[in-house]
Amino acid sequence: MKMTRITILILVALLAVSCSQPSAEDKWMQFVTQTVGKQYQDFADESSALAAAAGGYCGRDGNPESDLQLLQQQWLKTMSAWQTVQWVRFGPIVQNNEDWRIQFWPDKKNLVSRKTQQLLQKDEPITDAVIESASVVIQGLSELELLLFDEEYTPVYAADDPMAQRQCQLLEAVSNRLKKTTSQIAADWKDPAANEEWLNSIADQDEKQLASLRNGKIVDSILAQVERVKVDKLGGPLGFKNRSKQANGYFSESWRSGSSLENVKHNLAAIKALLAHPDEYDLSDYLIEHDQAELAQKLAASLDSILTQIEAVDADLKVAVTQPQSKAEIAKIYDQVNGLNQILREQLAPALGVVLGFNSNDGD
Repeated sequence: MKMTRITILILVALLAVSCSQPSAEDKWMQFVTQTVGKQYQDFADESSALAAAAGGYCGRDGNPESDLQLLQQQWLKTMSAWQTVQWVRFGPIVQNNEDWRIQFWPDKKNLVSRKTQQLLQKDEPITDAVIESASVVIQGLSELELLLFDEEYTPVYAADDPMAQRQCQLLEAVSNRLKKTTSQIAADWKDPAANEEWLNSIADQDEKQLASLRNGKIVDSILAQVERVKVDKLGGPLGFKNRSKQANGYFSESWRSGSSLENVKHNLAAIKALLAHPDEYDLSDYLIEHDQAELAQKLAASLDSILTQIEAVDADLKVAVTQPQSKAEIAKIYDQVNGLNQILREQLAPALGVVLGFNSNDGD
């Protein structure tokens, strides 16, 4: 039977439409690219607000105590923005090794405090240029947490003491450095010349090979973050990393500000945002299209359970690990995160055709 001209035109039109539709891989990668870009921009915006707040505080005519509280609140917002995008282990932040500059942790030898004291005891003014050439240990959020929350430093700002001026110089210079770092990362993420490895296609790879390579970076990054939450952020304070096995709240990530557990919540919420977005083609959509609906549901259930358990803990990690009931709650979260880790490693990676690389945090 011969096809009519109209039938042929319809088939050609349908073929053209089908060819113009983005693939599942394209939609998923576009979502990741946009999500990370927004996370970096949010982080840059909060860092900029922190720098402005630090400048305003140090030039203040108001109440030192209440103004310091406002500055502390802005630090917390900035730290939360960092924890949201901390999972990313590909692109400019890796190429330029900026993560340690943003946050020096774990700080096993108390280097942040030691180097701060060394700098404050010098005679030279603490300028932006001084911090630019200083160690990365004192160029980011860990340094700012020390200056804004540590009881050794916070009373000094309101005192009639020359050290108040030096601390303010340091506070402003480090805030400016963080603003510069985060603004550059946000700009580089959008720039094909600076983010070539992620944004540009690889000439000798077809679409499926390219998707596999990029999925490998995504899964490696998510897994590394979950392992870091388990091993360092929870296991450290619980005492699982030291020989004595004694809990120590000072091993928590942000013990000075009391936001360590909040950090973990933002880490896991960021992964959940990749899995489930109300309006975009997210990881769940991608898994469903690859006949992995059950896996998508399992991941969502695991993340929801952990986040619910975190909300139920009344104290931050520094205190929680020293009290029997709350320590048991943190240990339960640790076990749940370990379960999520196993799902990611044993099920998500194979489902996406990813061969995992070595990670130093791997292991129970």
